[in-house]
Amino acid sequence: MTDISMLSQASAHIQTARELGNKLSSRKSFTIFGQGRITEQLDRIIDELAAAIDLVASAVSSENRRASEIEAQNRLLDQSVERLELVTAGDEQLIDDLGAAIEMAQIELVRLERQHDLLRSRLESNQ
Repeated sequence: MTDISMLSQASAHIQTARELGNKLSSRKSFTIFGQGRITEQLDRIIDELAAAIDLVASAVSSENRRASEIEAQNRLLDQSVERLELVTAGDEQLIDDLGAAIEMAQIELVRLERQHDLLRSRLESNQ
């Protein structure tokens, strides 16, 4: 049974108790009903209210349990995110290091190309 249906049933019990109470509180009921009948009506009102309270308590308990489960899942998710951040931080550092190495290799390649061009021009001028 869902929390919504439990609360709907609790509301129905409260409405029934209200109707019984209204009937009982009318002046006619005191003259129509005897003492035993009034006691029965009061017992029925008490039963309806007790049923409503039980349903609300069950719904609240269920909601608390669900909230605890969600909190536990959130804690687990936070821990997973922290671990992932640690792993990716290492990856980011590796990517930065590789980028720096590639940049240095490109600079060295340009230097070697210039040196090659210089050597070629000297060789051509010597011939």
